Amino acid sequence: VALDMLIEEGLEKRVERHSRLARRFYSVLDAMGLKAFADPRFRSNTVIAGLYPDGLDDKLFRKRMNEEHDIVIGAGFGPMKSKMFRIGNMGEVSTAHVNRTGAAMALTLTKSGHQVDMKGLTAVLDASS
Repeated sequence: VALDMLIEEGLEKRVERHSRLARRFYSVLDAMGLKAFADPRFRSNTVIAGLYPDGLDDKLFRKRMNEEHDIVIGAGFGPMKSKMFRIGNMGEVSTAHVNRTGAAMALTLTKSGHQVDMKGLTAVLDASS
């Protein structure tokens, strides 16, 4: 089924959509004051990796995202365990998914005691993709 969906969309269109949505995800991270893990020249379009702000509890953040928003965020591993998160940007992901994930992250960060520029985030989320 996934292959049929890819063939229907077309590989070039799929790659372009993932690239466009990755840029949107990275803009969302920037608007929230979060840093992307990789240098912009080498960032992935299918796995969005970001760094947690100092003092944020990785396990609690990911647990809240899952239990309160039904969104699964991947953990870092190796020396980056508990310092970074990973978000999948593959398959049938859409602007709505990016917006929902960004809004949920902002709420969860705020609930965890971290400030988020909600006005800046809202501007990014309201922008067309």
